[in-house]
Amino acid sequence: MSQSIIHSDNKITDLKLFAIIFGVMFAYLHPAGFNGSTLQTLEQWMNMTNHMFQGTNDFLFSYGPLFWMTGGTVAQYSEFSYWISLVFMSLVASLFWFYLMRLCGYFSAWFPFVVVVFLYLYQIIIPTNFFMLTPLLLVAWYECVRKNVLNSRTVVLLAVVTGMLFYIRFVYGMTAMLSIGAYLFSKSVIDKKIKATCLFVLFSLLAYFVFGLSIFHHFHNIKDYAIVNSQLSFGNAVDMTFDNVLGGNVWLAIFVIFAVTNLFLIINYPAMVLTFNILLLVLVKLGFGRADHYPGYFVLPVSVMVMVTCFHHQKWWRGVFAITICSLIYISSVPIVAGFLPPVPFYTHENFLVSPEDRAAEKYHDYLLPNDVTQLIGAKSVDVYPYNNEFLLANKLNYRHRPLFQNFMTLTPRLDKMNQAFFESEDKPDFVLWHASTFCQGQTCNSFEGFDRKYALNEDPLTSTAVMLNYHVVKHFYVNNKPVMLLQRNTDTRFFQPPVEDNHRATFGQWITIPYSADSLVKIFPVFKLTAFARFKNTFYRGDALYVHYLMANGEEKQYRLNILNSVSGVVASPHLYSFPFHGERVRKIKFTVSSDNYFAKDFSYAWDNIPLKGINIEPSVGERLSHIEYEGEATKNLCTGVIDSAKVSTENGEPEVSIQGWLALTATGLSSPDRVFIRGTDARGEEYFITTQTVTRGDVADSFKNNALQNSGYKSWFSLPATTGDNVLSLVALKDKKLYRCDNINYHYH
Repeated sequence: MSQSIIHSDNKITDLKLFAIIFGVMFAYLHPAGFNGSTLQTLEQWMNMTNHMFQGTNDFLFSYGPLFWMTGGTVAQYSEFSYWISLVFMSLVASLFWFYLMRLCGYFSAWFPFVVVVFLYLYQIIIPTNFFMLTPLLLVAWYECVRKNVLNSRTVVLLAVVTGMLFYIRFVYGMTAMLSIGAYLFSKSVIDKKIKATCLFVLFSLLAYFVFGLSIFHHFHNIKDYAIVNSQLSFGNAVDMTFDNVLGGNVWLAIFVIFAVTNLFLIINYPAMVLTFNILLLVLVKLGFGRADHYPGYFVLPVSVMVMVTCFHHQKWWRGVFAITICSLIYISSVPIVAGFLPPVPFYTHENFLVSPEDRAAEKYHDYLLPNDVTQLIGAKSVDVYPYNNEFLLANKLNYRHRPLFQNFMTLTPRLDKMNQAFFESEDKPDFVLWHASTFCQGQTCNSFEGFDRKYALNEDPLTSTAVMLNYHVVKHFYVNNKPVMLLQRNTDTRFFQPPVEDNHRATFGQWITIPYSADSLVKIFPVFKLTAFARFKNTFYRGDALYVHYLMANGEEKQYRLNILNSVSGVVASPHLYSFPFHGERVRKIKFTVSSDNYFAKDFSYAWDNIPLKGINIEPSVGERLSHIEYEGEATKNLCTGVIDSAKVSTENGEPEVSIQGWLALTATGLSSPDRVFIRGTDARGEEYFITTQTVTRGDVADSFKNNALQNSGYKSWFSLPATTGDNVLSLVALKDKKLYRCDNINYHYH
């Protein structure tokens, strides 16, 4: 019976086959895996796919406002929406398997079918394959079996479905439009008839507009949805990447797939050449742009795509299929990521007698805030930074999010400016909940470090600056041993504009001295020039790795990955903030490095700016310049003894720097070590300044004087010398029991 159904070209038998497949898919779609959560992931978009039903916020992201229909939501809005999504996904899955089985049955390609299923499609339910490849299978059915142009009604229907797919996930609509559109265009060139192509393009755009009107609360978001996705796609390819480099053999395997499949199509189905190659290019970019995506976004879908070489009655073409499968087996053997999770047994997953808000909160019980914090927020609006909106669902807060609600996905200046405009508008929320990274390991972690070895404040610089300028800290606390702080909206609105003039120049690898600021966040605004090669690489593959290096006052060097596109909007220079609320350590110098020599021009221009930050706490560090010292009394001059063991002046980068060390003992009441030692100097205006030093253990001094109290008499420091009008003298100043000791008798002259 199955054989007659498979080989039949009768609509009734086709309907029977489709019904059988639909029943299997409906039964197989496990409710346990049908919905999910963002626990242990960074997929916060899943918490927002119900915005179509809740509030007036529009959900603008690569996963669209209709993505709940695929089960991609943390808690289905209602039982009715649950059944809609279950039936819809069963229908989509059935279309994929129906066309694949009908094509394999028509050309007796069951062995290749079994090979692909055994190697790659054993999960049965693979939504990405269903949405991205069903249009290709439909094209193959009409080209290889029906051998005729689609009629106008079918073209219009496909166009309407394509328009809707954009709102499920933007890439699904794009691949459908490219797959079907490229095929219709090829047919119009071959047959010299453009009606079908024009109908498809016209009704796809019309459907996109009509569905947008019915989904979004705000008309302008129809355009903004497309803008956000274009920016996310570009930024994702440039900055959401790993440092690993795939071997040349992987690229050779991809080329083999490209070459032999094109050979088959050119000879047998030339109208499918453009469709296949466009889709292959998209999958190369999706799969290898961020290399850990290649199993799901390249190997799996391409294993189905190359089955087109089996859709021919001459069996010797199966050799081409064998070559492509061997190439895919090699590619999938590259050890980048682990395999796939096994399927979960079927069971009912949710109790719909409980509200979706309560069900979502139950999943995120680890994100409960202290009672005094939730009482302070009350019913007022709140956003979360950098990304864990699980806090807001767990505590049922009034969530008013910025346009791009994850800092690591605010990937381009245009997206960053959208967030900045939000926090500089009257629509900004009353509170912002700022938490440490998901990868923070405890209370002492660096609260401002992100993942992918990036520094959070540099990922979306305009967004974070707008938050810091328009909010102030009211509480900081810990949730599950991780730092969190609550910021409240200021009464006035402050606007930020990056400096226009970039009047400094530097080269990659060159240390740049950071201008001193007592109580502000110093930012550098570099203008990197991309080469033509870099622009080509960004468009068709991925960006390179850009790094920022910080030379701390104690000589330690810190390195972070830097977003290429957003760096023009400002990179934090000093202080290096590391704990809440805004506690940090001063940075002496900064430099930029890049992983290759042909991505950027050799040098770049830059500008400086200071961001006034209320509540900033800069930890005094070695080599820091102070304008005064706090003390309660002053001793007689020169009640001290000691030496400057060494003092070296260098002129790196054209400005004098000094490295100085020695020991100092106070002689007021016997020999004793000071509590702190400072180096005193005078600048060009005649104003004195004090340089902090690091205490050094000097057992040799203690042994020489046979006085153990001199163990901590050593000091050392390194710092930039300010401009002077002539000769300069450095002398020592010490603090002991809050009393100041001036040691002018121990000095160093330099020119």
